[in-house]
Amino acid sequence: MIGEVSDEAGISTIHQACAVPFRRRKRKVEFCVITSSRGRWLFPKGCIGQGASVTETALKEAYEEAGLHGRIIGDPLGCYVIARNGDQLSITALLMEVENSDRRWPEGASRRRRWVTPGKARRVLSQSQLTEILGAAVARLEDNAANDVTHAAATDEIRIG
Repeated sequence: MIGEVSDEAGISTIHQACAVPFRRRKRKVEFCVITSSRGRWLFPKGCIGQGASVTETALKEAYEEAGLHGRIIGDPLGCYVIARNGDQLSITALLMEVENSDRRWPEGASRRRRWVTPGKARRVLSQSQLTEILGAAVARLEDNAANDVTHAAATDEIRIG
């Protein structure tokens, strides 16, 4: 598998991509969380395949695990590492703006999908690293909104003047 590296101790590092899906509803932001195979709430993620990019993988996992379609916004939100079965997973998280979602999707029979407010997402996410990534996503969206308002105000001033 591409993205898998072993160190001197024989511990493999597996590189994964994570989508942090969001949408705007009635001027508010909601995030999409899904269940893992053990029923924990998280964001869609998976291994980066040979020849695939982090962006391609994040979008693919969002579709397969949650039936979501959209685009990646900006640079990665961050990276985090977790241990699983004697390996390390190094996960790069990307902010994904959801443009539409399917009623049925490849893993829909084995996963639940839920749209939640940022506050609810903080309460239900299963890993502390995910709440940190969520915080980075919220901060970026707030910065973007502030920049959009500033840009709109500057544009209005030019038109009025």
